[in-house]
Amino acid sequence: MRNMQLLGASALALLALSGTARAQQWDGQATLEDPVWRGGKVGIGKYPIAKLDVLGDLAMNDFPLKLRGSMDASHYLKFSQARFGLVDVDFWSYSNYIVMVQGENMPRFTFTGAGSLGIGTTDPTQRLTLANGNLLLPSGSGSTDGNLYFGGTPEFGQNGMRIFGGLVDGITQAGFIDVKTTVQNDGLRFRVNTTNGTTERMRITAQGRIGIANTDPKEILQIGDRWTFQDNAAYKAMSYNVYTDLVDKRIMQDEAASIGMTRDGDVFLRTAQLLGTGKPITWINGVYVKNSGKVGINTTAPSSQLDVYAAAGTGTAGNFWSSTRGVNGIADGASTNGMKVGVWGSATGTGLGQVYGVYGTTVGSNAQADYAAVYANGNLKYTGTLSSVSDARLKENVEPLTGMLDKVAQLAPKSYTFKTDIAGMNLPTGTQVGFIAQEVEKVFPELVTTNFVPGADEENSTEYKGINYIGLVPVMAEAIREQRDVVTANHEEVTDLKKDVSDVKTNVSNLTTQVGALATEDANIKKQIETLSSENSTLKNDVADLKAENNDLKQQMATALAELKNLRHSVDSLLNVGRISDAPGTPISNSVASLGQNTPNPFSDETTISYALPTTTKAGELVIADVNGKELQRIPLADRGNAKVTISVKGMRAGTYVYSLVADGNIVGSEKMVVVK
Repeated sequence: MRNMQLLGASALALLALSGTARAQQWDGQATLEDPVWRGGKVGIGKYPIAKLDVLGDLAMNDFPLKLRGSMDASHYLKFSQARFGLVDVDFWSYSNYIVMVQGENMPRFTFTGAGSLGIGTTDPTQRLTLANGNLLLPSGSGSTDGNLYFGGTPEFGQNGMRIFGGLVDGITQAGFIDVKTTVQNDGLRFRVNTTNGTTERMRITAQGRIGIANTDPKEILQIGDRWTFQDNAAYKAMSYNVYTDLVDKRIMQDEAASIGMTRDGDVFLRTAQLLGTGKPITWINGVYVKNSGKVGINTTAPSSQLDVYAAAGTGTAGNFWSSTRGVNGIADGASTNGMKVGVWGSATGTGLGQVYGVYGTTVGSNAQADYAAVYANGNLKYTGTLSSVSDARLKENVEPLTGMLDKVAQLAPKSYTFKTDIAGMNLPTGTQVGFIAQEVEKVFPELVTTNFVPGADEENSTEYKGINYIGLVPVMAEAIREQRDVVTANHEEVTDLKKDVSDVKTNVSNLTTQVGALATEDANIKKQIETLSSENSTLKNDVADLKAENNDLKQQMATALAELKNLRHSVDSLLNVGRISDAPGTPISNSVASLGQNTPNPFSDETTISYALPTTTKAGELVIADVNGKELQRIPLADRGNAKVTISVKGMRAGTYVYSLVADGNIVGSEKMVVVK
C-alpha cells in the first residue's frame, strides 16, 4: 500500500496495490477479505460503520502516512518510521490552530499552536495545564525513571530544582527534592500570595533551615523575626528571640524565652531580661521538670516534687493566690517512718536579720470577721519559747489593773471532756481542765473571742468561743499582788490580836477566879435562901442585888479590858517613841493636842491625817516609821489648832506603817496606816 487519501466526508476510498483496484461495492454477499465500500464508507476486513473502518492494524511499509485536513496540506497528521524523519508522529499546522484529542465527546488532550498542552482542558494557559486530578510518575522501581526537572539537568550539583522519585545515575532513589542555586541561602522559596507574587512566605535554606515569614532563618526553624526552634546537642527547644552561636544570643533587642527538652528528657521553661541585639543570654530557669517528675522553679536541680528557689536578696520564693485557700498541704498514704507533715517550714541563715520557718499574717478591716495568722485544727505543739508582743513602744492608753482579786474570785475553774460528734474540729480527748468561755466573758469580755472553723461555707460554718489564757496571766499576777497586801496587813493585825488575846486570857483568868469566888458566894446565898425561907422575899431582893452587882463586875471587867487595850496601845507608842527620839518627855494631854486616823486607810495613792496642836506649841512634827520602829520620814507641822496634812505613797512600799504626832519633843499619839499598790 503506497498511500491513502481521504477527500471529503463521503469520498470513495481507493486502494491501490501495483496499480490494481481492490475495492468493491458491497452486495451483501461478498466476503470481507478485500476492502469494500458502501454509502461513502470504506471497510477493510469488516463491514464499515465509519468513513474508514479497519479490522486489525494499519501498517505503513515505505512512506509516511499523512492524514490531511485540507487540499493544500496546511494541516495534517503524519505517521512515519524514525528512519524517514525526526519523529514517528508529526502534528503539523501552518497557523495557530488547536489539535485536540477527545474521548466520549470530552476533550482529553489539547495542543495549541503556541506549544501549550492541556490535559482535561481546551484552553491551556501554561506549557502544561491540568484541569483536575494528579500527575502520577513511575514509582522508580527497576530501571524506570520517575523524576521531574525544573530549570536544571538530571545530574547532581547542578542549579535548578529536581523532584526525584526514580533513577538517578542508575541508583533507585527513595524520593526527594533537590534545589540548588548560585546563592547559598536562596534555597527553596515559597510564595502563596497571587496578588503579590514577590512576597515570600517560607524558605528552606541550603543549610537545611526553614524560615516561615523569614528569609534568613538562624535556626532549624524560625517563624517571623523572633520565634525559633533550636536543635542543639544539649537540648531541643522552641524559643522567642533566641538563636545559638556557640552560646545562646538574642536575635533582636528584646526579652527572650525558651521552652524545650534536654537530651536527658528534662523539660524546661526559661526567660531572660531585656538586652541588646546579639548579646549573650543569661537564662532564668522559670520552670524545670526533671525526667523523674520533680519540678523546680528557678532551679535546674529540684530535690523534691516541687522546689521553688529565690536567689539571695530577691524576696519571696513564691506566692499562691486563692479566694479561699492559698496553700493546701496534704500528707496522706503509708509512710516508712510513721511521720506525716502536711506543711513543713524550714529556714536557715548565718547572717543578721530574722529567720522564720513559717510566717503567717492576715489583712482585713472588718471588725466582725475572724482573723488569725495561724489556725491549728487540733493540738498545737512547740519545743521552743512562745513570745507575745508586749513592747511599750507599741502600746498606748496604758492603765494599771486594779480590783483583780474580786474578779478572779468570780472565775470558776472546771474539769470537762469535749464532745465527740463535732465534725471538722479535731477536739482533744480525755479529761481537760479550764474555764467555760461564756462564764469568763461575763467577767473579762476582752479575753473571749468568737471564732469560726476555717473551710466551712458561711451557711454551715461552726462557731465557737475561745479564751485568751495568756491574757489571764497579768490578771492573776495583779490578783496575787493584791492578795499579798491583804495577807501582809492581816498578818500584822493577827500578830496584834494574838497579843491582845494573851492579855485577855490573863484578864479572863483573873475574872474566872473572881467569878469562882462569886459562884461560891452565890452558892452560900442560895443556901441561905433555902435556909431562910421566911426571908425569901428579902433574899430574892438580895439575889437581884447580887445579879446587879455581878453585872457591875462584868462591866468593870469590860472597862478593865478596854483600859488594858489602851495601855497596850500606849506601851506600843512608848516603844515607838524610843526609836523615834531619845529626848525625854511625857505625852501631853489629848485634850490639848490630838492625832486622828488617816483617811482613806488602806490607801494606794494619797491619804489625809487630821491633828490638833495648841497655839503655844513651839515645834510640831509628824513622824512616820515602819512596823519595826525604823524612822522613815519627819514632816514639820506649821499649822496650830485643828489641822490636816496629806501624805503620798511616793517612796513607800506596800505594807503597814506607824505615824506619830510629836509636840515639842513629846509624843501626843500614834496610829497605824496600810499602804497597798
